Formats: sequence, structure tokens, C-alpha cells
Amino acid sequence: MSCFVGVKISYPSNINVSHQKICRCPAQASLKTIFNDENFGRRFWSCGKYKQNVNCGFFEWEDPEMCPYGRRVIHQLQECLEKIDKDKVDQDELAMLREKERML
Repeated sequence: MSCFVGVKISYPSNINVSHQKICRCPAQASLKTIFNDENFGRRFWSCGKYKQNVNCGFFEWEDPEMCPYGRRVIHQLQECLEKIDKDKVDQDELAMLREKERML
């Protein structure tokens, strides 16, 4: 299971998209990415006032739905990245412990 499951990331307004969306408030909608099992890495537009606890409910997918094979590949790549990150942390901790042992 990915540590990113369900996390939504907001992108700045200068993101590389060919258009902007206006929600029903009206406000500039925010482009986000969702990381859950069904729509991993898929971008969507939502109400731009979400941080102000005001939400008109605007929602629209930016990306088409990904095929099951594509979702599986993306998940495998994410797992590889997480393993690399964990291995790096483990190596850093090991180096720190060896330094402490050397100092004793």
C-alpha cells in the first residue's frame, strides 16, 4: 500500500495546462492530483476556495480514466520509489550508528 494513497496535491496557477477552469463560486478552480487505488495520479479540478472552508462542490476530471494496466504500472513505480527512499534512510541510519560506534 502506498503512503500517498488519497493525498491530493494542489498545483500552482502556472502549471502546464492549456486552460483554466472557473468553478460555480465563481473562482478559479484548483488543479489537483489524487493518489488512491482507483485513480492513482489522475488530475482533477475542484473549487478554488477549498482552503477557505467554502466549497461550491465544483469537480471535473482533467485526465481521462487510465486503463488497469497503466494503473498497475504506476503503482509499481511508486512502490519502487518508496523502497528507494526507505533504503536511503536505512543507509543513512546505518552510517550514523557506525559513526557513533566508532566514537565509543
